[in-house]
Amino acid sequence: EADEYDTAFFDKRSKFIHYKPNILVINNIEYDHADIFNNIDEIIKSFHHMVRLLPSNGAAIINNSDKNIKKLLDMGFWSRLVTFNNKNKLANFNLLKKTDYMLKHTGKNYELPNNLIGEHNHLNATAAIAACKQLSIPISSQIKSLSTFQGVAKRTDFIGEINGIKIFDDFAHHPTAIESSIKAIKERFRNKKILTVFIPGSNSMLLGAHNNHLTSSLNKSDKVLIISNLNQFKKLKVNNIKISVIESEAHIRHYLSRQKGIDIILILSNRNTTNIIDIIKNG
Repeated sequence: EADEYDTAFFDKRSKFIHYKPNILVINNIEYDHADIFNNIDEIIKSFHHMVRLLPSNGAAIINNSDKNIKKLLDMGFWSRLVTFNNKNKLANFNLLKKTDYMLKHTGKNYELPNNLIGEHNHLNATAAIAACKQLSIPISSQIKSLSTFQGVAKRTDFIGEINGIKIFDDFAHHPTAIESSIKAIKERFRNKKILTVFIPGSNSMLLGAHNNHLTSSLNKSDKVLIISNLNQFKKLKVNNIKISVIESEAHIRHYLSRQKGIDIILILSNRNTTNIIDIIKNG
């Protein structure tokens, strides 16, 4: 797994330039890493350099509902395309939502296991199934294996339950990922009151590159606690009854003592959140 961030201080090429893939999966392309890229077009250009590394007999599994991936392909593509999406749009692999999540491929529906939380994780699974299908692994075998998948750390990661409150930890730090993570918890635990604890940490977030979209993403939660001493985040609580801001982790317990009826705490950050989890657990 690699992204478009720079390799090192002495090598400003994107990390994925150093790989020589035969099978490539591109979920989505959005603006991020404001300390490296000036705009989305520079990011798309970097992806274009990676796409050129694919051999002609290689395959790219792409989300064909993503507008920036379409821009990428318009710049040129010389390998085999395999498409997937979660929209009502023609693709080789479609993620459908009925009562449960279903995968549709070549006219056949496959029921996906419910151990995954959220549409975004099921879409990731759809992309992974599409990639493994290129290796001739039967979809039924993949789904059987997927049913035992326990997830990875900081990806809708269930930490435990304290006094009846479930705690989840997630790496989300981009507005789109923040919204997806909150929606995932709300979908799985309907009619439960969610407190999202957000700790800004990425360079893009600290530079203010996501300010225009952050509030709308966080507002998907019932309550929001931001931990930061920066004024740009303190401003988010103005005229917003959902959002509170504290400057230090030391104030978490005081904030929680004043909250009633919280069923789930969702911690979102690309930073190490071990100390915050310990504070919530132990007071």
